Parts: sequence; C-alpha cells; structure tokens
Amino acid sequence: MRNYVTIFFLFVVCNSSIAQVEKQLLPSDLKQQTIVTEPVTLTRGFFRSGMALTYGVVDKYFNTSGNKKYHMNSAWGSSSFYLFSFQYGLSDRTMLDLYVPVKYSRHKYIDRTISPGTNSDVVATSNLTGNGIGDGLFAIRYQIIQGSETSISLSGSLDITFPTGKKNPSEIRSVTEYNLPTGNGVFAAGGRLTAKKVIYPYSITTYAGYLYRFSGSKVININDVGETVFKIGNSLETGGSFSFHLNDWIALANEINLNYRGKGEIRYTVNTVIDPAWSLSYETGLVFQVRQLRIREVIRVPLKGKNISADPEYTLIVQYIF
Repeated sequence: MRNYVTIFFLFVVCNSSIAQVEKQLLPSDLKQQTIVTEPVTLTRGFFRSGMALTYGVVDKYFNTSGNKKYHMNSAWGSSSFYLFSFQYGLSDRTMLDLYVPVKYSRHKYIDRTISPGTNSDVVATSNLTGNGIGDGLFAIRYQIIQGSETSISLSGSLDITFPTGKKNPSEIRSVTEYNLPTGNGVFAAGGRLTAKKVIYPYSITTYAGYLYRFSGSKVININDVGETVFKIGNSLETGGSFSFHLNDWIALANEINLNYRGKGEIRYTVNTVIDPAWSLSYETGLVFQVRQLRIREVIRVPLKGKNISADPEYTLIVQYIF
C-alpha cells in the first residue's frame, strides 16, 4: 500500500511541474499582451507589422497670438498618409523599428476679388496635390529598466529620419498648379525616454524626447530659380498617457502631448526667420485586440498652440504580431 501512495504522489508532482514549465514557455502568452500589459519592446524573435491611416482637413490654424483662425478666402484642403511600420525584437530588451510613410494631400484655394470699376468678380483658383513616399524613420529601442509588479519600466530610443521624400515641387504647370513636396529634405536625429507603470487593469506612461534637424537646401517658393539653404527648428516633445481595459479585448487610451519646435531660418540674401511653433493636443482612442491582431482608432484634437495647424486628425491603426 505504501508503494501505491508513493507512486501516486510522484505522479501528481511530475504533472504539476510539467504544467508550470509549459505555461512559462507557451509563445502565445507573449502574443496575447495588450497595450496595457505589454512591455515597451517586443520580446526576442517576435515581429510586428502594421499600417496606420491618418486623415485630416486643412481648415484652421493657431496664429502668432495663439488664437484659432480660419484660413483666409475660400481655402480647403485634405491630407492623409499611410504609415507602414515594421518592428522586430532583436533581444528581450532591444527592438528595431522602421517606419515608411506614403502621403496623399490636396489643397484647393479660391480667391475672389471684386473690381469696383467693372463691377465684376475676378476669381483665381489654386489646386495643389502631393502624393508619394515621405521621409522614413529608423529607431532602436532598449529597456534600461525592465518593469515588474512593483517597479516601472524605463526605455530609451535613438531615432534617425532619412529624407526619402521628394523635397521640391514637381510638374510645375503654373504658380497655382503644381505637385507639392512629400518630404522635408533634411536628416534628423533624436532620442526619447519612456517610463511605464502597469497597475492592472491600468497602465500609465510618460515620455520626453528631443529631435535635432540638420540644415538642407530645397526650393522654398515656387518662383525661386534654385534651391535655398534652410534650417528647420529642433523639436522638444513630452507627454503622458493613461490606458485601461474595458474588458478582456477592448482598451481605452488617453494621451496628452506637448510639442515645441524652435526657431528656424531660410538663408536668402537677407535671412528669413521661421517663427517657433508649439501645440498642446489631446488624443483618445479605442483599441480592439483579438489574439495577435490589434486594431486601434485614435482622434487627435489640438487644444492650444501657436503658428501651427488647429485641425483634428483621425487615425486607424492595424497591427499583427508574427
């Protein structure tokens, strides 16, 4: 009888040990992680690909006094772009990112002038389009501190922007009919620190980053006979987000973002200053996740700013982890 008891005890212990090891090694456990619970980088060997569609109109802007204004005359425009993203876990703490944007934009302006002498209207129209690949971005992210149930996770990233987009207007038919550039025409490099704390079913994230833009040359105005040297101001960005699960497969994300771009210049015979610009915006979004597939809808609303667009944007993001 004692032998039967011993055999039964060993059988239970062995089965429990096997079950625990299987749970630790099951790859699907890593793939099930949502925006709330996932670490700040992918785990080694995992690959995530996605596409984001962003759409907005060109209607309002914050002027130099910080007041929201409509563009003068009858002006209308829309801007959208597809952002293709590729992320790979080089190790359990290091991830490589590649982003390739494809832009589609159209701006239409109608200027109506009344001539008192002939008592007639003079209408001038401008129809501008800009389609093509934008400036690509490559980044490497590293977990400086791996988070736990009692501590935050801290990661750092190094980013490089490549001027892969067209920097000059093309197919110029007139001063009011031509194709817009799709890139800025300069290299840029920067870094970012991101801290995250998970208190299930909630997560809190804060970040801060700096971007340095190098000088470049391009056609600034359509009437210019050649390229002009210019320098776009460097940028400082900071913000924070609060996300939580509504249920096992839907999460709500909220974010506040502050972006500041410093003074730049256009180096004509007499240098022209590009005024600094800043914006404070709020983003809210729903995130649907079914196993490895993630769908995210985001609405970005500018709250305050200066010398920058005041139009909201809608973004749809689809990602899949392989």
